[in-house]
Amino acid sequence: MKQGSQTSTHKRQPETWYDDEEMRWAIRQWATRIGVKEPRVRFQMLGAQWGTITSSGWLTLDPILLRIPKALGEYVIVHELVHQLAPNHGRVFKLFLYAYMPDWEEREKRLQGYAQK
Repeated sequence: MKQGSQTSTHKRQPETWYDDEEMRWAIRQWATRIGVKEPRVRFQMLGAQWGTITSSGWLTLDPILLRIPKALGEYVIVHELVHQLAPNHGRVFKLFLYAYMPDWEEREKRLQGYAQK
């Protein structure tokens, strides 16, 4: 999932993640709901992406996600976990996204607002 670079010095807002452990909990919950293996998680500045998942089970997320609304971070989580069911962004991938997160397109658009163009 691509992103632009963003610099932010704002304090945590109520709708953002409390910390990375809260996000890890959400990842476990979504993996269970979707029916995929819980990935190993790491946070790392990614530059052009918000997150990525490997076939060996590593989910890497940009730590900037911790400072933006939870709903957008959840979209990235679901997007990446769905790649375990459908590796590309084709029709099947989008059907899974709709099944697990019907408002994914709106969240994706909101997420783009956090990327500099």
